[in-house]
Amino acid sequence: MAPPNFAAVRAAAIDERANNIFYRQTQLEQLQKALLGEASPIQEAIVADSGITAAEAKVEFSLALEALRERYAELDTKTDLENEFRIAHNKNAPDAKVGAGIVVIEPTTHTLFFSVISPVSAALAAGNCLIVRVSVT
Repeated sequence: MAPPNFAAVRAAAIDERANNIFYRQTQLEQLQKALLGEASPIQEAIVADSGITAAEAKVEFSLALEALRERYAELDTKTDLENEFRIAHNKNAPDAKVGAGIVVIEPTTHTLFFSVISPVSAALAAGNCLIVRVSVT
């Protein structure tokens, strides 16, 4: 049986809202803002859940933010818009790239936070809608 919010994710994939580069940039910006706004509680949760030190949690948090920043930096608005409108201008677009649609991410339990944020940022930057499946034990 599909999760209850799967219909919303499927609808987003069908209408291809994640293909728009400005939407992808906004999603990555909002993710970064949310993470930075809750940095201390997130790091405390990492320590509590994984048993690592506060310094190690800070490193994991920082690496996750760095992965997010790198994916954002890879987005090239000018080139993406030129590629998007090639067909409208009667030009072929053999190298056009679109997201896979819906991506399911199942992170590892080791460095769980990083294992969620890194692929989430990559999937968002690539124009995908996504579902994160985390096993609770």
